[in-house]
Amino acid sequence: MLDIQIAACAWIHGRAVMTDNTRDFEALRDAIVGLYPAHSPLVVRAT
Repeated sequence: MLDIQIAACAWIHGRAVMTDNTRDFEALRDAIVGLYPAHSPLVVRAT
């Protein structure tokens, strides 16, 4: 549940997420793109 909040906060503020857990955050990024395709996607980077 916390991953969703982190992803949403980072995305709305235009920040990248740096994590070891890229798989979950990439899934969240894809879900956000599905809901808001006109907006820039969440950037996920591995640490």
